[in-house]
Amino acid sequence: MAFGSRLLFSVLVSEMAGGFPNEPGYIKHQKPYFEAVQIPGAWELVRQNPSHKVTTIAIIDSGMKSDHPDLKDNAVVGYNVVDKNTDTHDREGHGTKMAGIAGAVINNGIGGAGTALSVRLMPIYDGGLPFNDHYIAEAIKYAVGAKADVILFSAGPNKPFDDEATTAITQAETANVPLICSAGNEAKEIGQDNHVSLASIPRRWTVLFALPAP
Repeated sequence: MAFGSRLLFSVLVSEMAGGFPNEPGYIKHQKPYFEAVQIPGAWELVRQNPSHKVTTIAIIDSGMKSDHPDLKDNAVVGYNVVDKNTDTHDREGHGTKMAGIAGAVINNGIGGAGTALSVRLMPIYDGGLPFNDHYIAEAIKYAVGAKADVILFSAGPNKPFDDEATTAITQAETANVPLICSAGNEAKEIGQDNHVSLASIPRRWTVLFALPAP
C-alpha cells in the first residue's frame, strides 16, 4: 500500500453491508462528525476497490481491552515493552478508547462505529504516565519490526523526546510507517479566532502527523 494511502488509516474501510453502519452510537451521535470529515465518501471509494488490504494499526498506549465486544474481532496479539511479554490489558482505559475510535467493529449493531473497517488493532503497552522515552522508543521499534502499517500514539508529552525516542521515530520514517500523534492536549479552546492547535510532539519528521482529539 502506498504511503499516502496509509496516512488515511482512519478512513480505510472495506465494503459494509448496506453501505451504512447500524450501530446505535453512530446513528445517534457519530454520523454528523463522520460526514464533516467525509468518511462516508471515503468508505464509498474503498468499496469500489475490492483489492484493498487489511491495515494493521499499532496503538501505543495504556493497553487495550482486547475482549471488548466492539474490538475483539479486530484485535491481534500485541506487546508489553515494560514487562517484555504479551500482557497488554488496559491499565487506564485510554488505549481502549483510542482503539475504538480507530477500529471498532462496524455494522455489528452494538456501541459505536470505528472509522476503519478492514483493520487489525495491535496494542503496545508503553508504561502509561508519566511518559518514559525509553518505553516509547521500544514501542515504536516494536511496531516497525512487527510490520504495522500505521502507529497511533495518542498522547502529548510536555517535553521534547530524547535521542533514543528520536532515533526510533526516524526508524519509522525510514520504514515508511506514519506516526499519528495527538494535538489539542493543551486544554485550550479552539474557535473562530483560535483554530490552530499545535502538536505537543515536534513535527520535525515527514512521517509524523498531528490530529486533534474530538
